[in-house]
Amino acid sequence: MADNGAVTVVLGRFPAVVGRGLVAVLREDHRIRILDSDLEPLKLERTVAQQSPQVVILDETDERSTRARLRTSSPETEVLVFAHDPTPTYGTLLLADGATCVAWSVPAEDIRASVHLAADGARVFASANGERVERRYPSEARLLTDRETEVLEHLSRGETNAGIALALEIGIETVRTYVATVLRKLNVQSRRELVGMPIPVRVEPAG
Repeated sequence: MADNGAVTVVLGRFPAVVGRGLVAVLREDHRIRILDSDLEPLKLERTVAQQSPQVVILDETDERSTRARLRTSSPETEVLVFAHDPTPTYGTLLLADGATCVAWSVPAEDIRASVHLAADGARVFASANGERVERRYPSEARLLTDRETEVLEHLSRGETNAGIALALEIGIETVRTYVATVLRKLNVQSRRELVGMPIPVRVEPAG
């Protein structure tokens, strides 16, 4: 949780020089508070479960299963992966998995900005060559039906219309109709913007 408005952060284990440099960069921002750092996976999971930081920063070598367990133990904690030279494919996969991805070589101010964006619920991919993708998602899905929510779950994983049709046992044209409705209700322009989207809370119509 936040301390006097500061973003609370816990860091996993990185190569020594990288870890020290990352800590130094974050400490230059008084709006970021490091709760703990240089934690091996088991201690990291315990710390996140106990302290519920707003952001946990992981090395690219940490397994997807580790990210999944962290989300289970602290659902409100956002994940940022600090990677050496992430490719667009790797960054997109992390976005689809609900994580931010930042290259080691980006400017210090971009690292700090990405931490604040992650704490605010945005997902960011910042590559070593300057490519940057930022996604924000609505916290609510007003009037989204159960079936539309199911379609959204598949869209958030980047699945095709054919794959969604097969999974839900409905026709492709029906899927297209649902996709168009989901885009309209969530006020987004393309299905790409939905990749990695956390499934928002459904809000039933009043009355």
